[in-house]
Amino acid sequence: MRPFVLALLAACSSTPDATDDTTSETPIVPADTWAAPGAHGVGVRTLTLVDDRRGTPANGDQAALDTRTLPVEIWYPSDVGTVDGPTRNADPQAGPFPVMVFAHGFMSGKNDHALLGATLASRGWVFVAPTFPLSNLSAPGGATVMDVLNQADDMGFLLDEVIAGEGDLSWITGVVDGEQVAFGGMSLGGTTTMLASLYEPTRDDRVDAIVAVAPATCMLPLDAFAADEPPILFVHGDADAFVPLTGNSQPAWDASDDPKVLVTLKAGTHTGFPDATAALFDAVPNADSIGCSAAGAVLNSMSDGALTALIPEGTTLLSDECAAPCVGELVTPTMKPVRQGLLLRASVDAFLASVFDGDAEAGAWLSTGLAEAESDVSVQAEGLAP
Repeated sequence: MRPFVLALLAACSSTPDATDDTTSETPIVPADTWAAPGAHGVGVRTLTLVDDRRGTPANGDQAALDTRTLPVEIWYPSDVGTVDGPTRNADPQAGPFPVMVFAHGFMSGKNDHALLGATLASRGWVFVAPTFPLSNLSAPGGATVMDVLNQADDMGFLLDEVIAGEGDLSWITGVVDGEQVAFGGMSLGGTTTMLASLYEPTRDDRVDAIVAVAPATCMLPLDAFAADEPPILFVHGDADAFVPLTGNSQPAWDASDDPKVLVTLKAGTHTGFPDATAALFDAVPNADSIGCSAAGAVLNSMSDGALTALIPEGTTLLSDECAAPCVGELVTPTMKPVRQGLLLRASVDAFLASVFDGDAEAGAWLSTGLAEAESDVSVQAEGLAP
């Protein structure tokens, strides 16, 4: 039973007379109710998958390779384990379960959103998170954004592998429902997700829903956002120093087809989304001050229009506001990373429940109830509420 329903029943149980025809206000359900663990135990496995049909480009002093190697972390429903303590290599529960492939951001990796992965596993999802060959923190030749089109194809490869359940993935045979697929990602991973879900040369038509967390979208083709687009959720902070909301998620939401949701975290940052920042930077006035020190200089050292160079010349882009990262004075104080993570998990859970379960309460809560319950959130939504 969904948390919205539980809260409604709790409110009704206090009514003195069950036959009373007076109506009470719909209870306000807080975000932590939706972010709470589900009914399943949580297992997790680490493995390395190799695509021998596609290569890895040369990068810096690293020569080109004939294959693409992807370390992967997979969270999944199990009879044992918890969100806070998943059981490693546990047997999965019998499926099939819907699957999300989730792409990390620049200079990040597969464990950046472990809490989201474990939470979704507890709610009956398989969550697949790779480390991409050239955009991770330890990439040979230095982390680069220029492999993003290949990353989009990596997501389809990973989906193929977990659906097939062969070789090192034989333990997951029959666990993944290839008819219920979501792609998600943060930052450059959000760009990767959009390319994998919307951009015709790299689009995977199996994607049923998109979760884009602070995605860099300004350089994407405008005509990618059109009819037959899967339902999409954007979650973005309005104090993001890397990928400003106004030039990225906002115009992407404007251009998207229904159903679509934009959850804006007031004073939310970019660096505040990954799990590591919740542990390390929650006491920092602005988490982007740390993120800019670590990655801002690297991004700014790349040539202007690096990503737009990957899109054919003459293409009309989504936005002309592709601002350089980490310029100008940072806002303080900002939302704490722990808070950002909670709001992200609540938004994603309600969105997936609405899209995949047809949960009307979930759609209504995300569309209107979230902003009613949480003063540090605003929501634009079309097509989810009943």
